[in-house]
Amino acid sequence: MWRAAAEKLYNCEHCEYITCRKGNLVTHMRTHTGEKPYKCEQCEYRASLQNTLKIHMRTHTGEKPYTCEYCKYSISRLDYLKIHMRTHTGEKPYKCEQCEYRASSKSTLKVHMRTHTGEKPYRCEQCEYRASLQSTLKIHMRTHTGEKPYTCEYCKYSASRLWYLKIHMRTHTVEKPYKCEQCEYRASLQSNLKTHMRTHTGEKPYTCEYCKYRASFQSNLKKHLRIHTGEKPHKCEQCEYSASQLDSLRKHMRTHTVLSLVLLRKDACGLPHLPSSVHSHCVKCLVSHWTKECPLTRESEENSPCAQFQKARAPSALLRDMGNFPALATKKTTFVVNVRPAPALSVNPWGMNQPLRATQER
Repeated sequence: MWRAAAEKLYNCEHCEYITCRKGNLVTHMRTHTGEKPYKCEQCEYRASLQNTLKIHMRTHTGEKPYTCEYCKYSISRLDYLKIHMRTHTGEKPYKCEQCEYRASSKSTLKVHMRTHTGEKPYRCEQCEYRASLQSTLKIHMRTHTGEKPYTCEYCKYSASRLWYLKIHMRTHTVEKPYKCEQCEYRASLQSNLKTHMRTHTGEKPYTCEYCKYRASFQSNLKKHLRIHTGEKPHKCEQCEYSASQLDSLRKHMRTHTVLSLVLLRKDACGLPHLPSSVHSHCVKCLVSHWTKECPLTRESEENSPCAQFQKARAPSALLRDMGNFPALATKKTTFVVNVRPAPALSVNPWGMNQPLRATQER
């Protein structure tokens, strides 16, 4: 009997496949010929096996007969369920031959291998961008479409990637999961912690191409390079001044900006917050003369404290005290302040007899 069965073996002429059933050989040959006689009635899908077509039909019917015993996951194919079960068991039978990476499915390992081969089969139709994953290409396409499906529940921020939204949420939760092991510094981003660590290691990876200068931060190198290039990207909006450093522009802006005292009344002295001698006068004006107008900005009664201060101080000394405020002009003994409108008025929360705080108009 065994001898008779052995004589009925069918061999594939293209490979080493052997079967004792002729029907199996016929089905197997379709893997070489590409024949797919079974066609889906709802789409253009074709299959070489009737059972494969049956499984495909579940994509139209939504049938998912295979259910996970550990969670609510269900699927239309048994082999997909087996792969899913590995998320519970932790089994990873597929190992990379070039590194220690292991995968729970063959397809996942195939995708991983692209990190070694550099293969990027998915190409953007609008630019030269290529991706190793179809999902990565889908995310990239949002740079062209402007789509931002992930929205913050606390503000109007929206992002094209879920990861960007998670990082943004830390601005609301103040979460800083990355901690420095050498000090109390904490960061919301791992990259920020990596940059911070250079303050401990002294690492300076950024080198100037013109001199021996080295920097720990790329931003510092960028600022330094302006010494060689002469670039001055920070421009004043009120004059032709430009600076290579933002701090320099801020110092310059003081020549245009007026520092104002917190006012007790809307009709009080409007003199800017200037050096100590003038500041002391203004405080006196605000406390004892808040119903009269200051002659440093308008005409006033001759015997007012402001007028007395003006007589006591020579115009040249007063201008010297005013320092970086060239927008002041003199006419006899009356000073006219040529400045922008004063900021919104606010009341001293500590009461009239308490010291006044200075605020800067921005």
